[in-house]
Amino acid sequence: MERSPLQQAMQVELAICLPHEWLQLFEEENVQLAILDAQLDTELIETIRLQPEWQVDFEDDELVIFTSAKRH
Repeated sequence: MERSPLQQAMQVELAICLPHEWLQLFEEENVQLAILDAQLDTELIETIRLQPEWQVDFEDDELVIFTSAKRH
C-alpha cells in the first residue's frame, strides 16, 4: 500500500518518538483512539498492550485499533 505524504510524515514522527513518549502525548492530548500499522508500529503496539487503560477493538494483519477506557 502506497502512503500519502501526510502518512509518510507521520511515520517519520513516530520513528523519532519512543513508545513511552507517545503514551505521554496520548495522555496530554486526551487521545481516545489509536489506529496503528501492524507491521510498522510493532513496538508502540506492544507498549500500548501493556497499558490497562487501553483495549484492542480490532486487529488484523494490517491494523490494530485501540481505544482508551479513560475519559477526561
